[in-house]
Amino acid sequence: RRSPTSNGSAPLALGARPPASLDLVRLAAAVCGTPLAALCFVDRDRVWLKSSVGLTELEVPRESSFGALAIGQPDVLVLRDVAGDSRFGAEPFVRRAPGWRFYAGAPLRTRDGHALGALCVMDFEPRDVTEQQIESLRALSRQAVSLLELRRLRRDRADRQSGSTQTATEPHPAAPSRDSAP
Repeated sequence: RRSPTSNGSAPLALGARPPASLDLVRLAAAVCGTPLAALCFVDRDRVWLKSSVGLTELEVPRESSFGALAIGQPDVLVLRDVAGDSRFGAEPFVRRAPGWRFYAGAPLRTRDGHALGALCVMDFEPRDVTEQQIESLRALSRQAVSLLELRRLRRDRADRQSGSTQTATEPHPAAPSRDSAP
């Protein structure tokens, strides 16, 4: 699906765009000197863009996604020139004009190793990246995961606090039973 925007950035797929995620995407584009960048999340069937610069897509099918390839990598995936790579011959972002030629994506991994998505940068020209740019993408992807974990902790805390307003005779639905282990 596509959604036109006035500033070339795709809006958050669910709700208002958090400024922190857009800041990370803008920093990634600036550090790597690319016109396109995104913070994307990958599920079983699709890749959706939480924040982006220079893109209007909200989501793409997983099978036609660089992000799905990036999350399977142990480190930053760098594709200097995708035009000659047969894996991407059907990729709409490569086929359409102007087509992507360069892609670099740092996987978003939780502390326990779960791959959630990627922080990625793209360009219409082939390019190389420096070790400093790769390290910057790593650092920004770690920050993205830290922000997600902080958001989850805040949500969990708010849920616990809202549960404390229940009557004493009603246990909170998430509360362990008397017989459960701590």
